[in-house]
Amino acid sequence: RIDRARASHMIAVAEAIHASVDILRSELPEGVRLLVADDRSEEIREQLRDVQTRGGLGLLLVVFVLLFMLQNLRATLIVLFSVGVSLSMAFLLLGPLGLTLNLLTIAGLVLVFGLLVDNAVVVVEQLQARPGKGGEWEALKTVWLPLVGGTLSTIAVMLPLVYLSGNLQQLFLPFGILVALTMTASLVTAALLVPVIG
Repeated sequence: RIDRARASHMIAVAEAIHASVDILRSELPEGVRLLVADDRSEEIREQLRDVQTRGGLGLLLVVFVLLFMLQNLRATLIVLFSVGVSLSMAFLLLGPLGLTLNLLTIAGLVLVFGLLVDNAVVVVEQLQARPGKGGEWEALKTVWLPLVGGTLSTIAVMLPLVYLSGNLQQLFLPFGILVALTMTASLVTAALLVPVIG
């Protein structure tokens, strides 16, 4: 039985093992077989495919809801662009912070997706209500308190995860950090990027 190290990427480890097994098979004498009896990475791959499918469906539903509520294709695209930038900023920080994506962190992103949309929608709605030059800053003055308050309260919910210990901390801390990073990126994007492109 071969187990991966604690912080290693299960699918990458499984692929490396399969490559090594293939090399060993070519060196075995005639009539000797080397079989992989159990590969837990297959279950992880299936779960990741399932999350991708459901995430894609969720994204489609978000687009339809935004189009229905904002009744403006440009505003919908601005919100989606803002969410994309927020997620990209968070992903860029994963590596330097030593974090990896796993099923729990991906599920966290799916859960927080609505909040990312909300930050951008609040600003876009205010921009639509104040068209013209200078309306951007009036819109931001109106919504800055709810934006900051909502974002900080979501981040505050993640703080207790820092104080978990052992396996629970290893499991949930990346989830909390990724949610906090994504929400912070969403706040910055909604406050700085959306008014400029809106």
